Amino acid sequence: MNAVEGKALELVEMELAAANEKHPPFVSQHEWFTIVNNEIKKLEEASAYTRYTFWDLKMEIEDGHNFGAISDVFANAINAACAAIKVAGMCKKFKRLEGKK
Repeated sequence: MNAVEGKALELVEMELAAANEKHPPFVSQHEWFTIVNNEIKKLEEASAYTRYTFWDLKMEIEDGHNFGAISDVFANAINAACAAIKVAGMCKKFKRLEGKK
């Protein structure tokens, strides 16, 4: 287990608890798939933005600029991490739909 995996698992449980307070259990596998597919799209988008802003930062470094893109890389990486946590939380919610813990 890496240094943050345990904390990530705690965050998944926090996300799942918050989602369960806001939304009822899934009524079907199809509903789950639609919701998780949307969350995965958000994860892909945030990951892509992280990559794009990383390359912006690389260009700033090469051009000797003030490295303002680092804030964008950071923000997009956080968004990607949050989206990944949501996907993992919805996977746990799916297991409960299927009667598993």
